[in-house]
Amino acid sequence: MDMENPVDSTQGFLPCARELLKGTGTIMAISKLTTALSSIILLAGVSATSITSAQEYTPGEVMSASEVETGGGTVDIIGIRPGLKCSEALEIATKAFGEDGVKPEQTNFKIGYKGVSVWTPAFTNVFRASRRDDNGAEDLTVHCTGPASGNQVVSLERTVYMGESPLNAPTIEDAKKSLIEKYGPTAGTQGKQMSFMADASLFWVYRNGSKAACDTERSDMRRCYVLSAGYTYDAGSLESHLNTSKEEMGIFVKAEITGFKNDPAKMHRFKVDVVDVPRRKMAAKVDIDSLKAEAGRVHAESNKSGAMPKL
Repeated sequence: MDMENPVDSTQGFLPCARELLKGTGTIMAISKLTTALSSIILLAGVSATSITSAQEYTPGEVMSASEVETGGGTVDIIGIRPGLKCSEALEIATKAFGEDGVKPEQTNFKIGYKGVSVWTPAFTNVFRASRRDDNGAEDLTVHCTGPASGNQVVSLERTVYMGESPLNAPTIEDAKKSLIEKYGPTAGTQGKQMSFMADASLFWVYRNGSKAACDTERSDMRRCYVLSAGYTYDAGSLESHLNTSKEEMGIFVKAEITGFKNDPAKMHRFKVDVVDVPRRKMAAKVDIDSLKAEAGRVHAESNKSGAMPKL
């Protein structure tokens, strides 16, 4: 493998950490993540001369897929929930959208340590599904973890557009009732406060295995949501997920409803997103620890004391 010019999975290899440092050919030390192997780095592109031993390995599954801990609260979208195997989630999405409507994307994780590089096989870390017809449109995005952490769902979001005419669309009030019927009484709600915001937002929060109250004005342990931009699970986001603050820990369900401009009482679009933050944080640690352990093992096997040059 040419470590200086990794290529996409369609060509056999994957630039798994290309988002770590955009626009550079450098590598980033993950000093916050290291313990005994203090020199380990996630690779975003390295010189071929800096790597003397490189190999793919298949991680053992350390963290199995499991039921989400909500005390019985509902956190799925069309049957897909955090803790579900990515392959199972793909099956559900394919039944709902058809094979042509579902697009899996693959990556791998790679790490370097003292001249050693190891990487996982390609795996699906995100898939997107969509439909477009006379009744409107629908988009679904699902994010999954790496092989060592069970390749399981940690977050997902769905957006549904009701079409161009409000005549056959449900009212915003009916939409709220339907969402509450599915997800239960809300932990918090919010109306439209700025022009770019949804007309109505509903929140459900679970902490320590049970439902929790929330306050939309707060960003501490009573927060109602986390930003959806943080839902991606790839090489560039592992450190961020591992260092998630305690204020962001929880399972969050957020629904946003937006009305038609020419008929504000009717729903034009709704979006639901779900993220299991504790599961995502644990998965990031498991995936990183697996890479570190393998890199250390390969280094220990390959490291030899060479002869001194002639003096």
